[in-house]
Amino acid sequence: MMLQYAMNTWGYNLRKIREEYRFSQGDLAKVLGCNPSNIAHMESGRYASIKQNYIAKMANAWGISVAELTARLYGGAAPTKPTITSPNTKPFSNVSWPPITLVAIPVIGSVPAGYLDVRTEEASGFIYVPQENIKGMRREDLKALRVTGESMIGDGINDGDFIAFNISQKDVINGKVYICQTDDGVTIKHAYKEPNQLRLKASNPEYNDIILSEVEILGRVILFQPPATEI
Repeated sequence: MMLQYAMNTWGYNLRKIREEYRFSQGDLAKVLGCNPSNIAHMESGRYASIKQNYIAKMANAWGISVAELTARLYGGAAPTKPTITSPNTKPFSNVSWPPITLVAIPVIGSVPAGYLDVRTEEASGFIYVPQENIKGMRREDLKALRVTGESMIGDGINDGDFIAFNISQKDVINGKVYICQTDDGVTIKHAYKEPNQLRLKASNPEYNDIILSEVEILGRVILFQPPATEI
């Protein structure tokens, strides 16, 4: 099963703004003093934040304030129509980019871990995901944990990544990924119902299946994202 990857969203907004000002990735790289490939990585949504001096350089190049550009990058109101352009004669895309709303999901611990009570654990921080990724879900049902270990690398979930799960989705659907409470602590695994038992399966073939007659399902994993990285 492929889990949804919750990319950070300011990169999408950066691409939209860049194209409005008719800058190529190469143009913008010259302004920032970096390689064009760095711009591509930014716009792919792989990074959680951008250096403040980069924002200042872009704002200066496009003739807008740092506050205005910051608001646009992170989901604020759009400014007036841009008037400053590069020597390029036309935009590189006519794709329509709708506004993106981010939702904060509280991080309440890590997996593997000891006993976890999702009703009482307090947030140690937050991850931010696009609202469209959690459409139809109640925000109060969403929690996040930080992954420790490599048992789920087959799903692209690596040590240090964050996973979000829905505490209202506890009915096991074979093959889906769940946060499970066992006698040994909390774990994240694919779950399979079998006669009188539950099989918990890692996506890393080096890990053996866990077969238990009693498992507390804490919630179904809905998405994951890597830790914040600044560029």
